[in-house]
Amino acid sequence: MFGDDEPETLTLPVSLGTLDRFGDYELLGEIARGGMGVVYRARQISLNRLVALKLLRDGALASAGEAERFRVEATAAAALRHPHIVAVHEIGEHEGQQFFSMDLVEGRNLADLTREGPLPARMAATLVSQVAEAIQHAHERGILHRDLKPSNVLVDAQGTAQVTDFGLARQTNQDSALTLTGQVLGTPGYMAPEQAAGRNRDVNVTSDTYALGAVLYHLITGRAPFMGESPAVVLRQVEEQEPVSPRLLNPSVPRDLETVTLKALNKDSARRYATASELAEDLGRFLRGEPVRARPIGLTERGWRWCRRNPALALSGAFSVLLLMAVVAVVTASSIRLAAQRQEAEQVKGFLQEILAAPDPTVGGREVRVIDILDRARRRATNELSGAPLVLAEVQTTLGNTYYQLSMYEEAEPLLQAALEIYERELGPDSLKAAEVKFAMGSLLTWKGDSPGGLKYLQLAEAAFRRNPQAPPHLLANALGEIGSALVSAGRTREALQPSRECIERCERLGPSQDAVRASALGDLSTALWDLDDPEWRRYLEQSIEINRRLPDGKVNLATSLSNLADGYLEEGDTTRAEQASRESLELRKDLFGTNSSPVAFALARLGTVFLAQSNYPAALAVAEQAEQMDATLLPSDHRDVQFILRLQGRALNLLNRPQEAEPILRRAREIAKKAYGDDHLTVHGIGGILAESLVAQNRKSEALEILEAALPVMRAGVESRPAGSLQRKRLAEFETLTESVRRSVAESPAEAVR
Repeated sequence: MFGDDEPETLTLPVSLGTLDRFGDYELLGEIARGGMGVVYRARQISLNRLVALKLLRDGALASAGEAERFRVEATAAAALRHPHIVAVHEIGEHEGQQFFSMDLVEGRNLADLTREGPLPARMAATLVSQVAEAIQHAHERGILHRDLKPSNVLVDAQGTAQVTDFGLARQTNQDSALTLTGQVLGTPGYMAPEQAAGRNRDVNVTSDTYALGAVLYHLITGRAPFMGESPAVVLRQVEEQEPVSPRLLNPSVPRDLETVTLKALNKDSARRYATASELAEDLGRFLRGEPVRARPIGLTERGWRWCRRNPALALSGAFSVLLLMAVVAVVTASSIRLAAQRQEAEQVKGFLQEILAAPDPTVGGREVRVIDILDRARRRATNELSGAPLVLAEVQTTLGNTYYQLSMYEEAEPLLQAALEIYERELGPDSLKAAEVKFAMGSLLTWKGDSPGGLKYLQLAEAAFRRNPQAPPHLLANALGEIGSALVSAGRTREALQPSRECIERCERLGPSQDAVRASALGDLSTALWDLDDPEWRRYLEQSIEINRRLPDGKVNLATSLSNLADGYLEEGDTTRAEQASRESLELRKDLFGTNSSPVAFALARLGTVFLAQSNYPAALAVAEQAEQMDATLLPSDHRDVQFILRLQGRALNLLNRPQEAEPILRRAREIAKKAYGDDHLTVHGIGGILAESLVAQNRKSEALEILEAALPVMRAGVESRPAGSLQRKRLAEFETLTESVRRSVAESPAEAVR
């Protein structure tokens, strides 16, 4: 699987800490660093000129595929000469390290320019018009960019756009070994639907024009067209949902510019701008005050598109913010299943149509955001629909699910609770509508962190689905799967066995349409059996992996399952197969989420744990530092994933006899873990044990002893809960031995121990 393209050893990534001269180049400072390359400000000595020098990160993580992408980027950019494309000067290799040099652009990228808010409309249109001209130049020479996004467009001191980073470029007249069908290459929030679905043979010039529209959307609204809790959520939105109207996010956007943007973002490639130059021409018309050729998308068409792509979502009521614009058009056909259906549907339609009408930005002088619209609907619903309770409940359900999708749990919960009370009173506690809202409440509370409350509602929904003969059978299977997952997350693994098994059985009867739910339940069942030391865990995990390998949208779950499989191999002492599974998981996440993303950072850290088991401490430290650098710009500083990476980094430093460097890193990791899990969690004390090791190495034994004596009881309880966990037993034995040694030392020389 990994073959000859896997390097035999890992060398540290190139950094200014170890290098200030690279061939003909003097390195002056680092400009940017990603998952595959690092860019330096440099002086080309022979010509005495300043350039940007990009190097491929060397070592075990620089696979043959990454090296090929680096070469493709260099050769594609070098073939282009255009005022709005960063020019490449030299491509080469020095001491086994690939590089290329290019113009040094003194300025900021578009992502940086929009961090504090949208750009003025004319400025945004001008910059995207320049980028479109550059992309047209590339298309005319047979090159697709495939990763256009704000961070890949630099703006120089003169305010001119410069396109860079052709790392995913492809010739239009040939297939690439780097773009197999099913691979998702690009950045989720800016890629076209055909890219998001992994249909790489359908990717063409209109895919780049879509990305140009996504960049324009970002510039005029301050955010990507699609956002979500994870890249997988965003990919699904790209495929299935329409973007929120830019004028809802920023009412100062002129209508013609909104129309141009939405035409470029059309899901149907045949209805986008056929070429980048057509988009540039329409932007030119806007800038000159002439009528644009694009025509607005009607509300009915928008709703029909959404309903066609999302029949199951429309039926279940799991709406997101993007549904709000569609619900007005589709509510009659797909949302209301009540006795007086037609009359109530018209009432819901009228209410939402009025609420969702974009306010005139010239009235009142205040910009109106999507949240403003939602809050307005929430306030008015109770007052204006009190005489039509079932209509009110439908609106409350829609708004509650919308807030939930935005992770605004405090706003969502009372709306769903109010809707549930109405449905139970008007239709009965076992009605299908009431059960669906209970299911939504259960999912919301579980994600909110209230596992007991979430399980209560999920189990009530399960019972109602069982009793209701009209409930579609997949709803019960989904509820069982959610219950099993929630129980596993809560550590109640033995209780998770029954619902997970029943979910799997029901999905098998329902057929391939439920394969995704079945694969997820198999993964949860495997985790539960692992915790219970049942050898059957491997069989179920392998079944989950097999299903996810063939599912078009199964790659996210496949990556997670492979990481779990690597953990199993580590327990068995098979570090070779653990490394293979970890590397495959890492490559999947790179293809799904891009080389510089938080899922990739976490996968790097998981690979680092394998390196630790192999006693390859420099490699473990290298990937930990790389992952930490990624997450420093991608996640909040106290995100729980960060503690996992810092723990790896601290332990590797300890093992490399650098305890003074490890100590502050481990202290930070412990504080993050306390915030995430509570002061007395096993994770907190596990980090504490590693911190104690660094303190002992610094001869601060009294401090270390205090930490170890608090940690040991929790660690022993953890081992007792899973007696066959060989790695946990081994670490516990090490900590017990260390504790006894430190106790003796403190007793014999207390003054020395606190020095």
